[in-house]
Amino acid sequence: MDKVSYEKVDITQDLNAVIKYIDKENIKENPFRIKQSYIPPHWHRSIEFSLVCKGEVDLWINNHKNTLKEGDFIFINSGQVHKLDSPNHKECEVLLVILSYDFLKRVLPDIDNLFFDIKKDSPKKKRVYEIYEFFKVFSKKPKLNDELMVNAYIYELLYILINEFQVDLSRDEKKYVISKKRQHKILDYIEENHKEDLSLTRLAEVCHMSEEHFSRVFREYFGTNFKTYLTNYRLYCSYNDVIDSTKSMQNIALDYGFSSVKSFISAFKDSYSMTPYQYRKLYQASKNVNNHTKNNTTSFNVRSNI
Repeated sequence: MDKVSYEKVDITQDLNAVIKYIDKENIKENPFRIKQSYIPPHWHRSIEFSLVCKGEVDLWINNHKNTLKEGDFIFINSGQVHKLDSPNHKECEVLLVILSYDFLKRVLPDIDNLFFDIKKDSPKKKRVYEIYEFFKVFSKKPKLNDELMVNAYIYELLYILINEFQVDLSRDEKKYVISKKRQHKILDYIEENHKEDLSLTRLAEVCHMSEEHFSRVFREYFGTNFKTYLTNYRLYCSYNDVIDSTKSMQNIALDYGFSSVKSFISAFKDSYSMTPYQYRKLYQASKNVNNHTKNNTTSFNVRSNI
């Protein structure tokens, strides 16, 4: 079963990958001035091999942060727990490329045990940039039969990965691979049970550890303590109900595992500097302004075409 922490990657029928250019125009941002402040660490079996085209992106893998700038690749091996963010909410543009796990498994049956390091020096990296130039054009203005060329480039890209960027795991990386399944298990268990009275004691028992040992391991994996992570994860899951539903905050609090509406409001205020009631009101007002602007624009265009 697909989970929030195990991110489902939708692959189109004609391609062996997701290829999408992400920018302001593509996202069609709502002018709301405050965005969701927390996206939890997650994982997928596919390989992500994206390119930062503008701005900066912070990438956390195994709780290690790297700031990637224009021209840098975002590379995430199969199964790696990771988190992405744009520092200081700076404008950034990314050419998103995710290689299908089913395709990888078919072509490379041992993909779960392979590890790649795109930061390695290689004369083939120039060729990778050339391929991504085609991907960028394709993602914005695809032409008839371009899918054939894209799939050919995906095979070439995979060939370059295998021959130029495959690496033997270091001691730390081997340790990570061993712990990867445990990280998946923890994230998936939290996703499945966050609406319940989930405690450190319960999760430690599921992982067959003492509370003290589990607490240390959790911080090592995810860079925060269990209580803070769980609270933030519950806020993340409740976000859409806060901004775009008529549910009472009391019901939202109970629906997402908070012990009381008071604890929910307190946690929300700590994260967003306002209560969920205030946040919903501000969001709805911004949404109405945006809809009004769209309606006015449509009317003007209709009259202009007459």
